[in-house]
Amino acid sequence: MAVIIATTKGTALLECIKKQIDAAKYDRSKIDTWIYNERNDFTLTPAQWANRAWMRPFIHPDTLTFNFVGNKQELTTREIFAVYHGRLVEMLIKHCPEYFSRVQATSDAVTGDIIIKANLETHRTV
Repeated sequence: MAVIIATTKGTALLECIKKQIDAAKYDRSKIDTWIYNERNDFTLTPAQWANRAWMRPFIHPDTLTFNFVGNKQELTTREIFAVYHGRLVEMLIKHCPEYFSRVQATSDAVTGDIIIKANLETHRTV
């Protein structure tokens, strides 16, 4: 499952997300439910979902795609898949709408996703 964002401003959109996450330390109206690491992988911060998966961005000429990366310590479930994708779409619409025209999420794993022994019928890895 991937989140595919229609944009010609992929780099700017990614920077918008990161700046708002960084600013959340001082301003709660910014993105305070996500963090990112040195590889630019994003994970949720609420305790129930923290580090259960990551969303890995890839910039293309007309899209910014976030692929799902499962946590090696637990099975990838449909619920984890859905929560990470839904919360990412919600964050984009709420905080960075000026950088994209459309966002979609695939219903199953796609090339580039890393699923950990999923109870999903389809799984693919990089």
